[in-house]
Amino acid sequence: MKATKFFIFVIILKGSRGVRIQGVEVPGEVQAGEDVSLRCRVDPWPGPLYSLSWWKDGAQFYRAAVTAFPAGRNDTPSSGSLATVFPQPGLSVKVGGRGLGHVVLQAVTVAASGLYSCEAVADFPSFSQHLVSANLTVVDPPDTRPVVSGFRVRYRPGDQLTANCTVLRAHPLPTLTWFINSKKIVNGSQKVVEVVPEEDLTSTLTGRVSIRLQHSHFVDATFNLTCGARVGAALWTATTITGHLARGSLQTYLGVGGDTRGDHSQPFQSLHAGQAAVEGCGRLSLLLPLLPLLVGAAARRVTCREAGRRLLY
Repeated sequence: MKATKFFIFVIILKGSRGVRIQGVEVPGEVQAGEDVSLRCRVDPWPGPLYSLSWWKDGAQFYRAAVTAFPAGRNDTPSSGSLATVFPQPGLSVKVGGRGLGHVVLQAVTVAASGLYSCEAVADFPSFSQHLVSANLTVVDPPDTRPVVSGFRVRYRPGDQLTANCTVLRAHPLPTLTWFINSKKIVNGSQKVVEVVPEEDLTSTLTGRVSIRLQHSHFVDATFNLTCGARVGAALWTATTITGHLARGSLQTYLGVGGDTRGDHSQPFQSLHAGQAAVEGCGRLSLLLPLLPLLVGAAARRVTCREAGRRLLY
């Protein structure tokens, strides 16, 4: 019976080490519609590089097979026909002109947001791998400034102010901050009441603030309420509405007090112009001392409200 011999060959490369990615260049945030350049740089090492690939959220969209390896840090092999782009939803990829690790995402949309990874694989004998990842967020600004609703025109100290703020179709999800007279509101309650996902991967968010008004909030019988929305790290947009101090009960009865409302779905400038017409009518009504003339005053108020609506729209 012959003995079977097994031979194990061990190859030791003096000073060898695995392939290593020096770094990736992925912008943290970009605006929708921009072209985005991605770069992956591999450290020189004493061994051939087998492939270099880009992945998004675990799905490969670019791969370059390498037939040569650089002799120095600034020498990068040409990809030629060895680079392959794999179609992925939401990505339009163009092979870059600055080495194997350079690709360009064209006219990005919100769908391009995600985790991007560059993977380098060494050739025989080590077949070592190294992967480095970075996040990319595509910022899509809201369609309009924040829309404030549920806000009365007139308040008294001690009244509970409750208002909603809606940011239409934005990405990433906005963060709301409320202010009174340019000072951040820290009392009362603030919460997100609704988030509606849109078909284009943006979201519409509605938040609510509720605070009890104090005498100190009124400056020259007015106060300003601001809803600010931050989208991503750099984009900021805000809407400010002015509230007024409510007066006596007779004015309230004639339609000038706390129950006077406008169309808050419109921008504040239009709302304020329409409300001015209603207020002017109410003051004229106060000049009518005789009861029989109150009917005429009521008709006059209706006419002014109609004028106010015309100003709103």
